[in-house]
Amino acid sequence: MYSTFSANFDTTIDASRERSATPITAPRPKRNQVARACDWCRLNRVRCDDKQPCQNCLNRGGTCSNTKPQEATSLPAANRELQRLRNKVKDLQDQVEKLKDRTEIQPTGFATPPLSDAAHGSFDFGELTNTTEGWQGVQQAGQIYYGPLSSSYFVSRITRHLSEALNEPPENTKLEACVARFYDSAPSQQSSRWVGTPASQSDQNADGNDEAEDLTRSQEEHFLNLLWQSFHCVYPVLSEREFQEHYESLWASSTPGEMSTRKPSALVDVLLAVCMQYSSTFFVNGDSQQEDPDAGWQAKHANAASRTYYQRAQRLLQTELETPTIMLVQSHIYSIVYLYNTSMLNTAHINLGATLRIAHALRLHIRPLDGTSSEQQELQRRIWWTLYRIDSQLSMTLGRPPLIQLSHVSCGLPGDDQQHARLSGTVLLSNHEDISWLSFHVQCTKLTFLVQGVQTALHRKCSQLLNGDKSKDIYDDRALLENLAEFLEREMTTIHNWVQNVPQSLCNPRKGAGDPFSTNRDALNLSPYIPLWLQRQRLLLELHYHHLVISTLRPFIRFPPVSSSVTPRTDGHNITCLSHAMAITSILNQVLSETDLLRGWSPIFQYQWDAILCTLGFVLANAVCPPTPSARKSLQTAVRTLDLVSDHFPAARNAAQVVRDVSCQADRLIANVQQGLTRRQTPRPSQALSTRSQNSRPQSSQSFATPGPPNSLKRALPPTTLEVSPHQPMPNFEARMQLMDMMPMGSLPELSPSLVTTESMSGVMPVTSADMVTGTEAQWLHASAMILDSWTTSS
Repeated sequence: MYSTFSANFDTTIDASRERSATPITAPRPKRNQVARACDWCRLNRVRCDDKQPCQNCLNRGGTCSNTKPQEATSLPAANRELQRLRNKVKDLQDQVEKLKDRTEIQPTGFATPPLSDAAHGSFDFGELTNTTEGWQGVQQAGQIYYGPLSSSYFVSRITRHLSEALNEPPENTKLEACVARFYDSAPSQQSSRWVGTPASQSDQNADGNDEAEDLTRSQEEHFLNLLWQSFHCVYPVLSEREFQEHYESLWASSTPGEMSTRKPSALVDVLLAVCMQYSSTFFVNGDSQQEDPDAGWQAKHANAASRTYYQRAQRLLQTELETPTIMLVQSHIYSIVYLYNTSMLNTAHINLGATLRIAHALRLHIRPLDGTSSEQQELQRRIWWTLYRIDSQLSMTLGRPPLIQLSHVSCGLPGDDQQHARLSGTVLLSNHEDISWLSFHVQCTKLTFLVQGVQTALHRKCSQLLNGDKSKDIYDDRALLENLAEFLEREMTTIHNWVQNVPQSLCNPRKGAGDPFSTNRDALNLSPYIPLWLQRQRLLLELHYHHLVISTLRPFIRFPPVSSSVTPRTDGHNITCLSHAMAITSILNQVLSETDLLRGWSPIFQYQWDAILCTLGFVLANAVCPPTPSARKSLQTAVRTLDLVSDHFPAARNAAQVVRDVSCQADRLIANVQQGLTRRQTPRPSQALSTRSQNSRPQSSQSFATPGPPNSLKRALPPTTLEVSPHQPMPNFEARMQLMDMMPMGSLPELSPSLVTTESMSGVMPVTSADMVTGTEAQWLHASAMILDSWTTSS
């Protein structure tokens, strides 16, 4: 009846309490199994994973053996690898399907071509309509397209401005691109003879056929000898040794002692055409005051003969297109040079497209094949990069996209050291060790590449700022134009660096302490002991540099708008562009006046014409501005330069007359501005009484703006330079009005010298004296109260 209790009752209770207080832990999860641990994890007996590299090796920064290609050492391992690859492929296919579902094909206005389903799924036709157009400028339908960076577009801007300012139709402005043809009459109206007397003009064929009269070998060699120190030094696409061998083979079957003829050759014909065109400028009488009819006749018919040889070369080239050769490319290059010299830029650009296709067929745009001789490799490189130079030059002149896309080019630049000069086969002696006759070509190519990159970046930046607004004009938005100017200021650094790295032997020395490639307009030190080819290369390189800078900065010249704002960087680019334009005019005037280095060189007309356009545009846009008098004097110098070459280049004579005509209109426009300023300052009766009382005071109490003696005003002008800081603002139009209000009545003479010479303006407009010009600029400098130490007035 009695229960029996254990003696260990308390101990049992304590044990049960301990068990109830201890938490029951979850079962340990199963460890992930790996096929094979990496070497480091197995060595250190730690857990590994399937990552490549594993987490342990990734943490310690060491090399993991799992990153090596896995090799299936057994059948189960191979099956696991296959399953892993199948899973990976399935995941990638799922991702592709998801991307296809998100793609929405935009409708287009074009008919859908019969494409497969795969093509529809891999290409988005919306890209055809969503392309971003850059700034194309103000264009008119039915006209040839010239981009906003071209000189032709700048001419249209000047024409519109003059038409609106003078309230006249555009055709009355008489400003058009002077791309006059090199010839005055049609081929059928000219004789094909290149020598003789004026009496032989009746020796034309009755049927009007323009067949070229065959020349003797000595006559052909007379023209071809002009090639090697002129065009060959600028366009080095020939191997002189190979050309001499080819030329000898053409006369191999001729009979000595008789009127022998050579075999047909397109290359020889086009070279004769270029050399005849060049030599026609030498048929001029030494006495410029006395016309020589025989010399004029010979020059005219040398041009006719050159065109006849060019046309015969084109007929021969058409028969060789199916089997292109290096000689075919060389012939086409000199055909483009011939067209460029005749100002037929559109025809030259079209011909360039066909030439590039031939070069692609000959794989000149990629690295030469192994086993090609060093001479041929360098020749192919020179040919390709000459095509690149011509393409960039024509594209920038016309304002059109370049034909060569450098993303498809792997051909390296040619060498220009003495060893590569010997490989070229041309021997031109010089005492300069740092350059050869090929250095000009290499430096020109580098400069062209840099400028083309700057202009491409500027066009892309403009497209970004316009944000697809095709109808917007950048000249209507001052903030946008200033943003572009700031962007261009940074991009121009590469061009400035190129100037610093030009070999010293390729730089034109100055008289005094002037620097090459500067815009100070210091006189050149033209030494007669320098080889002719080197002097010409120096001049052409510097002129090419100034011309490319002009084409880049020219779009920032804008004409006076309705509203005004401060645009310091845009104004700085305006003055820099003017400085380079006046530098071109100064160089050409000195060289053509003192030497014959550039006589007959047709591209100098394009340089001078673009410089005239920039100078004229600046004058029209800034009628009242400190650099304007220097700009107008530079225009007078440019007209004299055109007159120097007008005896052998008819387009220069036409351009000089156009500049004189437009100068009259510019003088009318500036006179209207001055009359408006005078009417604003018409005094009231009380002011007139005050003025008369002030005039009765002693001379010492007169205002500082009263014109003094001419000599004293000349001495008051400080010696300054035209270069300005790109951040220094030019006074806008409203500020000029306020500055003119500070001047008393009667202190508004001509603001700058007349744009035309005394001879061309006799009986039309009075010519301003130099004293009056100097006095006016001194008054402007005093009244403006600005820091103008960086501006100058060149005498």
